[in-house]
Amino acid sequence: MDYQFLAQAHTIDNYTLGSIMDDYGNDVWNYAYFLTKSAEQADDLSQEVFIKAYSGIAHYRGECSLKTWLLTITRNTTFTYRKSKFFCCI
Repeated sequence: MDYQFLAQAHTIDNYTLGSIMDDYGNDVWNYAYFLTKSAEQADDLSQEVFIKAYSGIAHYRGECSLKTWLLTITRNTTFTYRKSKFFCCI
């Protein structure tokens, strides 16, 4: 599916979100797993990424592919999670 229209979107519907999750869910999960080495954390982070994408779609400018944008959210979310977990457990 071509997601170029999302660069001007302020919201997305559930069907579009489902399509995005179908198309990129494995990539997001695999990247989260690569960063955490934990299937459970990858599950939680993947959910968080798609929640952030859903609520922050107005910030997607279309300067990169949707996949790149989602993987950037995945990286940033994972690093934030790891920082908070690290400080929590000291």
